[in-house]
Amino acid sequence: LRKRGVYSKSRRILCRILPYIGWNGQLKVLQFLITSSIRTEQGWAAYFLGIHWNIVADLPDKQKYKWYDLIINTWQQNHNVESAKLIVRHFPIQYVKQYVDEITAQDDYFHVALRLAELPAYYVKRELLTDNEYLYIMAKTNRDVPDELCQQALEKLLLSKAELTSFEKSSFWEDREKYFFSFLSFDDVRKLIWCFGKLGKTNLLINFYRFDKIAQKYLSHRFESSGEWEFRELIEHELRNLLRFYFPIIQLKKGFLL
Repeated sequence: LRKRGVYSKSRRILCRILPYIGWNGQLKVLQFLITSSIRTEQGWAAYFLGIHWNIVADLPDKQKYKWYDLIINTWQQNHNVESAKLIVRHFPIQYVKQYVDEITAQDDYFHVALRLAELPAYYVKRELLTDNEYLYIMAKTNRDVPDELCQQALEKLLLSKAELTSFEKSSFWEDREKYFFSFLSFDDVRKLIWCFGKLGKTNLLINFYRFDKIAQKYLSHRFESSGEWEFRELIEHELRNLLRFYFPIIQLKKGFLL
């Protein structure tokens, strides 16, 4: 059958109709794919389960743990990346803890740490994370973070906006009616500010919003009658001016914002 392509065609059809068949039928098909000797089938089944985890989550505990064992066993044999992601995001935390080294080698440390940080004794390895990732994990798991570390992370992120990617320039321009030229136009800034709210960094938030109000007023006036081309040419220069205003000169490395 495989030589004639019938098996391959049947498999593709099966994958396409899977979301539309009954629950018991889905379980049978997924079990077949998870235990398949073909890695792409295993990966596809794990990916599908990651999106539709309720298929397993709604099972009685006894059946649910059989599925955990089934996925773990097949993953240990082939180390499929999608299966590793499935374990990290949806399995009980004891599985993540038990296989942490193997999983971390396949999935990014951020998602592993996000799960394991639910355990109060777990030490989050900050050196393996970006500032945003570290603070997000700490905020989600209600851990304390020193004010100084948060301030440094905000300074570093805002100073990075002295140089923008093409995507950031486009987003800043296209979102001007929604955000009014706010630094909150930047996705990474919004996420960091959300973390500060969860961490209870009230003074830091107040200072940021005061500065951002000034930035909005200045940039809205500066580019009120400008087109996108002029905006793209001049926005970095104007952001540098704003950042010089926000940060005391003593905090800036010499020449950083020239």
